[in-house]
Amino acid sequence: MKINVVLEGERLDAFLSASATIDDADEILRAFRDIARRAHSAVRLDVSAVAPVDVTFFQLLISLKNAITSEGRAFTLKGCDADCAAYRTASLLGISLDALNGNPGGAR
Repeated sequence: MKINVVLEGERLDAFLSASATIDDADEILRAFRDIARRAHSAVRLDVSAVAPVDVTFFQLLISLKNAITSEGRAFTLKGCDADCAAYRTASLLGISLDALNGNPGGAR
């Protein structure tokens, strides 16, 4: 998992790339803990370049989102169009990235 992190004022932008499967779980967990620790008022996570993806990634992603939002910080998922491996895999698993992003009805 490769992660580029940029702090833009109060918002932390993280761009994820590379593999996100059970084999990468320890690395993803460390990265997500670092993101949660460093974030100020908001996190924007771009997953457009993450591939391949499996259910482990989504378990950790949901945990990250819950940790961020439980502390009153904003969480936004970016790069989740129909061509994205994360979007396609989530759809196969019955996970709504739109709902995870706070948009149960649609727009990404």
